[in-house]
Amino acid sequence: MSQTSIICLRFALLTLLLTACDPKSSPAPTPPVAQPAAPTLSEPSPTTPLAAVQSIIARQLKVPVASIKPESTLASLGADDLDVVEIVMATEEALDITIPDEALGPIQAPPGTPPLPARLTVGAFVGIASEAPQAKFTSPKLDEPHDGTLRLAQVGAYQDLSQLPNPRGYELVFVPELSALEAAAAQKLGQKLTGPERLTLKNKAIVMAMPPADAAKFKEQRSRPAATGVTTAPHAPESVAPATPLK
Repeated sequence: MSQTSIICLRFALLTLLLTACDPKSSPAPTPPVAQPAAPTLSEPSPTTPLAAVQSIIARQLKVPVASIKPESTLASLGADDLDVVEIVMATEEALDITIPDEALGPIQAPPGTPPLPARLTVGAFVGIASEAPQAKFTSPKLDEPHDGTLRLAQVGAYQDLSQLPNPRGYELVFVPELSALEAAAAQKLGQKLTGPERLTLKNKAIVMAMPPADAAKFKEQRSRPAATGVTTAPHAPESVAPATPLK
């Protein structure tokens, strides 16, 4: 390579180095490409009281949720008195609330009044559940085996549950109160109940199995005056240990 060629090559390299070091000659930086914002996932709305009650009723009565309308009565969905008790208890457990007996309507309904399942609509029950106070029971929810023994929160007729073995020492609490049932029956008959009639009514009355501590709290709570100012007459404890079933 000639000396002239070497000088030209060096000059070209020097020119490239100076151009690279001169900030004025540097190309403008490429602006960053804006990244599309990640789509915001909306949080699922919390379950409404209506949806919760519809789910409970569908499970208890084995009917489609779509058929359960706010204006539907429980009777139109196939519920009887025992179904109503189970729906109330399932709602209390699911929403951690306590629904007082009087909130569902008068136990001693006037003559000719339709039974509770026929006059209680889903919408009305949702309103009752929405206004119900928080539960005060502290007993744990137990997943007890169905081994033929009395289980926590088991519901049924007294004559049936009172015959089950009770190794855990639960008490059977009448729901509604037995005294209220007797008064309603006497009012319907227009006379006092006889001994056999009271015994028959007791055997068919609905009871719920509770630990003794919870049974005491339950009875204390429902014996308090209602929010409407109507006082409830004092009554004797209405829980019994199912050790000696009535025939």
